[in-house]
Amino acid sequence: MLQIAQAAGLVSLGMPAVDGTKVRANASKHKAMSCQHMQQEARRLQEEIASMCDCADQADEAADQQYGADRRGDE
Repeated sequence: MLQIAQAAGLVSLGMPAVDGTKVRANASKHKAMSCQHMQQEARRLQEEIASMCDCADQADEAADQQYGADRRGDE
């Protein structure tokens, strides 16, 4: 890459050096997901969230029936 940049006149090269710094990482092949798997997981999570919202709505309606729409029940 450096030789191409030099041939194009973009850089002049003296002595190129490469940094050999070691960086600790936590990337894991076992935790990596394919695009298809991520899309499936996103759909599953959306369904789970919708289910939780439905349960919350049902609990809210039950509380409204028990205590009235303008009361919380913890007064």
